Amino acid sequence: MITPTLRAAAFASITLAAGAVHAQRAVQDPTAVEAITLFQHSCLPFAGMPAALRDWVARKNFVAVPSTTATAFLGGEPGQAWWASTPDVKMVLVSNDTGACRILMAHGDKANVDQALQDYFVSIGSPATKVYDKASPDGETHQTLLTAAFRDRTWLVSTTTHSKDDAPGEKPMLIILTTSRARGGPHP
Repeated sequence: MITPTLRAAAFASITLAAGAVHAQRAVQDPTAVEAITLFQHSCLPFAGMPAALRDWVARKNFVAVPSTTATAFLGGEPGQAWWASTPDVKMVLVSNDTGACRILMAHGDKANVDQALQDYFVSIGSPATKVYDKASPDGETHQTLLTAAFRDRTWLVSTTTHSKDDAPGEKPMLIILTTSRARGGPHP
């Protein structure tokens, strides 16, 4: 896990840069805001560019998830994973070799994360378009797929919840996934 010192160093640079966007958000759920802040500085600018994402992660001093544990987060694909937890929420940042980037968030509130994500895209002048929103027949899984564009980048962003069989009364795990259709430089 990231130590308090490493966590503070990694997120200080992320949250300071996102201060203006954070102030515009209607969402008050700190875990949703933290997840989207991480997402906007990792997955969005580096989707489709795993080497650049991994260089950024190294500069921010994220701690790698041990390979035996990372396998569970990689979804059967080759890649790397890092601990990205904060005092408010347990998170893992995942970079697949294919260029897909995910944030796995324990106990995520999907409605708040979806709203914080929409707020972010509105704040950069590029509202996201909902492609679909569906739940499994048993209600255990719920996925929303968005498309968004900014300058020469276009993303597909998926937010998915999965209920936990071992903890039915708790909020489900939330996965935020993005891929990029363009391979332009990192931004916003």
